[in-house]
This record gives sequence, structure tokens and C-alpha cells, in this order.
Amino acid sequence: MFHPNRNLIPLLLLFTLPAAAQVDPLGRSVLFIRGSSGSGGLGQGTASQRTEHLSGIENRSTQPGNHGFGALADRLRQEGFQVSQWVESQGSLTAARLAPHRVVVFGSNNRTYSAAEIKVFHDWFDAGGSALFISDANWGPNFNAAPASDNLFLARYGMSVYQDSASGVPVMRRSDPGRFALPGHPLLSGPDGSGGQNDVQAYEGEGVSYFNAAGNAGYQPRVVVSATGFQVRQLDPLGIGPLTAAGPSDGALVVLTRGNSVIVGHFDRNSFFNPGGTGSDLTRRDNRQLALNIFRFLASVPGAINPVGSGCGAGPPVLGVDAVALGRDQTWSVTAAAPGAPGLLWLGAGPSSPLGIAPGCTFHPSLSPGFGLLLPAADAQGRTFLKLTLPGGLELSGQTVTGQALLARPGGPLLGAAELSNGVEVVLGFSR
Repeated sequence: MFHPNRNLIPLLLLFTLPAAAQVDPLGRSVLFIRGSSGSGGLGQGTASQRTEHLSGIENRSTQPGNHGFGALADRLRQEGFQVSQWVESQGSLTAARLAPHRVVVFGSNNRTYSAAEIKVFHDWFDAGGSALFISDANWGPNFNAAPASDNLFLARYGMSVYQDSASGVPVMRRSDPGRFALPGHPLLSGPDGSGGQNDVQAYEGEGVSYFNAAGNAGYQPRVVVSATGFQVRQLDPLGIGPLTAAGPSDGALVVLTRGNSVIVGHFDRNSFFNPGGTGSDLTRRDNRQLALNIFRFLASVPGAINPVGSGCGAGPPVLGVDAVALGRDQTWSVTAAAPGAPGLLWLGAGPSSPLGIAPGCTFHPSLSPGFGLLLPAADAQGRTFLKLTLPGGLELSGQTVTGQALLARPGGPLLGAAELSNGVEVVLGFSR
């Protein structure tokens, strides 16, 4: 199998795609939702202290015991995200407020939303939005306020969050049998799913709020990290609910995907505090890597493969591709070529743009921007393969590339010397 320069391919892809391209149709904007000033801290302390408990993205304190998300927000900006915050006292949750954002973080929200506001969120999600839900007792005036606020939005999907278990600092380890229920998921292993620098080996929280992912007829969330062996606190609108053993549908990390839309439920805010944060923070274990994996996954779109048109020639040759997930190897294959025939794979940025170049022969990729890669000579069965390594960042997520192969064949329809395969449109994204 032929292996071109693995550093060259990402550069070619990056420089041939439009410079102004977005990570996905909604861009890379992240909106954090924060509770109204003074509404946190379980109603204890001064108004300023109760507000500090709400984990604002403007809070960059590294004092021991801080509750800030400023370091997380700054790290996301380094990744190319645009990060902003909306406070619940600033009006209603409207379609116009959500529309500019690809990702919404339901962080310290603790109020009761109206049916109209909940529908706004569901409509936004159905149109391709993604959301991260985190809960905590101190994100409200009582134990029930924050999870109850989240569950108004989550009920539709067969998901819910429990009350804060207030039970120490649980550590989720890859090495513990069965703990990572989906160990190769991009949330735990990055987009390549094969281990390495994106891997999360262990992460932690403090006084955590687990999620239930039972699902329903319309939606099937999945448990990525199991909560079995721990205790979950049942909801109690009058106070602190009882602790019970976690079941098979309970998780420390859960996910739901539908089309371009993603919901992630993570069991604790403390995992993402500024350095020195209460209980835990971004610098503990692999908390920072987990945060990056979560937001990269929320902003990604699923890859797709769409054959277009048909080839022309004796075969005609058939072009295929096995994967379009960013961060993974991708193999393009041609069958039904002339044995021993050399060829060229042309990759053009964007969807198919059919161009007739000979009777019965249509060329589908764009010529500019685009580039060609030499294919090795076909084997005795008329097969040839080309392996590429796709970059693992978000720069290309949601972008479309169209490929088509030109193969030598004496007497072929192209100048009597060549033939064409079908075209293949690929949408680059993360694996789901």
C-alpha cells in the first residue's frame, strides 16, 4: 500500500480549502449560560460570594477555593472558539439569542424556564446546535434548583441529571474494568479513537451530579463513562434527595448525537475550575484534555461519504473511500482498472461540480482549489490503493472534498488513452 508524505497531505488540504471556511454551518461560537447574580452558593454568604459560586467565564481567579471558568474560556479561545456568556436575568431565552452559537453550555443556570423557551432550545438543537450540561448544588439557592433547570430541557431526550451527590472526589479511570464504557469514543480518545496524546486516562470531580441516559422511543443517549459502583442522589424538590446505587443507565459522562447535533452530560463543574479551584480544577489528572475533547466533539460534524455520477471506460473504474473521520487514516481505493495502469487521484475542495470533458465522461471535483496525487500502478486484479492521514483538528470539520480517479487505459474514452472513475463527495468530520 502506498503511503504519501503524511505531513504533506494536511497542508495540501488546509491550503486548498477556502480561507474563510467555518468549522461547521453554525461556526465555532460557544455560549455559556450563567445564573442570575446572587443566585448561587445555596443561598449562603454575601451577594458577591453567591455570584462567585456561579462560575462565570470572566472569573480568572487562581486563589485557593475559586469557582471560576475563566481558564477554561481562555483555553477554548486558544483553540479558535469564540466564547461569550449570557446571564439568566438578561431576558428570555430566544431563538435570536441561540442562533449565532454552535455550542451552548448550560452551566450555572438555575431558574425555571417557560415552555416557549424550552421549545426554542429544542428547535435550535434540531437545526444543528450542540449543548453541554453540567450541574451542581451550589449553582442554585438549594440542591434542586440547578438539576431541575437542566431537566426541563433534557426530558425530551430521555436524559436527566441527578442532584449533587456531595460524596467526595470520585476518580474515573480508564484502567478500572468497565468504567470507560466506550473507551474509543472521541470524548475519551480524541478524534482518532486510537490512543495517544488525546487520550483521557483519568479525570475527577468533587461532589458530583451523575446523569441518567435511559432514553426513549425517539432518542437513545449513550453512557460513555459508567457510574456503576457509585451512588446517585434522587431528585427532591423540597431538599436533598436520598442516595441510591447507580444503575446501568447512569453515567459520569453521557452523550446523545442526532445528525449534526450533540448533547454531552458531564458530572461536575469542579473538573473545569481555574487552577486552585475548589475540590478539583483543570490541572488535575486529565481534566484539561477531557474538556478539550468535549468541546471539539460538540463543535464537530459527522463525516459522510456520497458517491456521485458514474465512471467512463472499459470497467468503468470504481472509486471508493473507507473513512472520513478527522484524525484517522483514510484509504481511497480503485477497482476495475486496467492491470498495471498508473493513475491520478484528484481532490477538489467543495461538493461535486460536474463538467463534461468527453462523450459520456463527467469530471466532478473542482479544479481550483484542488490537487492531484499519484496512484500506484493497479495490481493484477485492477486494484490500487492510496492511504492519507487526515489532520485531527477542527479546521476541516464540516468541509466537503470531492475525489475522482483518472486511470490510464489504451483505447479509453479520454484521448484514446485514459478513463475516469465515478466521483466521491466526502464530508470531513469526527466519528460518531
